[in-house]
Amino acid sequence: MYALDIYDSAEYVSMAMQCPNEVHASTSFLKFLIDQQATVLASAPSTGYMGVYLEGDSIKHVGLLTAADRMHSKWGIGHLYDHLIDEAPASYGCSLRIYRPIDSVEALRQFARYAVSEGARLR
Repeated sequence: MYALDIYDSAEYVSMAMQCPNEVHASTSFLKFLIDQQATVLASAPSTGYMGVYLEGDSIKHVGLLTAADRMHSKWGIGHLYDHLIDEAPASYGCSLRIYRPIDSVEALRQFARYAVSEGARLR
């Protein structure tokens, strides 16, 4: 939610409340965005891009780059950290890919598509 700038969106909260518990703006949603090519790999890091940590092909964590070598990311359920990209916990994976960001309006549109694909019935 933080990396997609929808963490304080009333529209997101309304949609998420209509979804099964496991359907929310998670790493599974980010995988959906990547699979749908709503976000694409960047050729170089840039401020505002998403840093995606992986273990194999499994997305473990995502943050927002604040510089070529730094990012803000939310660890756990609420703590926001400013850290070097190689300072993330080992449990977040051993490889990093950089993706171009999407704006919050597009993120909400894509979340609605994702939620429906996961069985939610949105009003």
